[in-house]
Amino acid sequence: LRDIYVDRAVEGLGIRRETLVHEIARRGARRRPARTASPGPDGGPDPEPEDDTPVLSRTEHEFLLLIVRDPSLARRALRIGLSPEHMRDPTGREIFGLLAAAIDEGEDEVDVSAASGPARRRWEALRETGREVPDPDAVFEAAANRLLHRRLHERREEIDRELELADSEQQRRLLSEKQELARELRDAGEARTFIPRSGSGRRGPIDTTGAGPAGSAG
Repeated sequence: LRDIYVDRAVEGLGIRRETLVHEIARRGARRRPARTASPGPDGGPDPEPEDDTPVLSRTEHEFLLLIVRDPSLARRALRIGLSPEHMRDPTGREIFGLLAAAIDEGEDEVDVSAASGPARRRWEALRETGREVPDPDAVFEAAANRLLHRRLHERREEIDRELELADSEQQRRLLSEKQELARELRDAGEARTFIPRSGSGRRGPIDTTGAGPAGSAG
């Protein structure tokens, strides 16, 4: 039934099926909440922020919490290629920028007096929260990798949405692109990932290393 609706829409709009499927996948991503409440001290969500202080995504919240508590992690982030521009939230971008500037100037303390109101409130909330982060090194690595390779992760998620509407030829192209994304992530140090099979066999995973199952001829 879904294929019928897509075919009718393509005929009525006079556009390529690939274009429609891609646009539907993009709009589907926009309808999802872009930001989620960060966990509070007891594991539940933090109270609603005051005034215009935004709610950060979980990844950005965890990243900021760690680099504000431990500036040496901010140095590590800068060394691996992260910059304030990787933060989508303006307060996160501003806070990371303050830390980066202080590091660049060799300062041990960050002066937030000239920061915007939302950034100051976010900074104070991050410094004052008593929530412990188990294994902060692992959490930092995961958050930093997600931010650094966000474009690849998001395209991979978009492909998953496109696969739901794609015909068999599109599925082959999308799965090939997803394999290439997996290779890029693996080359960048990400863990091995798996992609779904197309067609009726899409329930089982495919090893993206390209080695295939044992005994396979390829």
